Amino acid sequence: METLAPTKEQFKKFEYEPPQLDQKHVRRAFRKVNGFERIKALEPEHRRAVIKLERHYFGSQGISVRMDDDIKVDEDPADEIPRFYHAGMLENAKKAVGGPRVWKALVCQMENTLTPEDIGRQWGGYKGRQQAKGFGEGLVLSGLDALAIYWGLISQPPNR
Repeated sequence: METLAPTKEQFKKFEYEPPQLDQKHVRRAFRKVNGFERIKALEPEHRRAVIKLERHYFGSQGISVRMDDDIKVDEDPADEIPRFYHAGMLENAKKAVGGPRVWKALVCQMENTLTPEDIGRQWGGYKGRQQAKGFGEGLVLSGLDALAIYWGLISQPPNR
């Protein structure tokens, strides 16, 4: 049985779960750990904000983000109403977050393009691993705090 594995460079940059058997294609496949899953300080309200943010982010790109298992065959794929709804909600979330740097940090976590450590090195200018990671995680957590407050998941940011 063949295994789909990431390259050595990808293993160094991102975390992967051990290979699982893919029932559809009958092969083992690795799953990249989501950028938000790497942050250990996430509270439950942050996780709910992540779910909502990802739903609006991917929904605005035209990807189906429906929560039910009903698949409608006669559904028109050109129906743009959900896409515009998610794009509007995403724009409101972007305004609620505040600065563009915080928003970009959240997008990098959703797209798995930069780790929190990379964010700290590139945007904060930190050389040390712990300082860079702390800066990156701080940006992401502050954005998730703002989103959780905006969406009514919490009334004030948690004390850290």
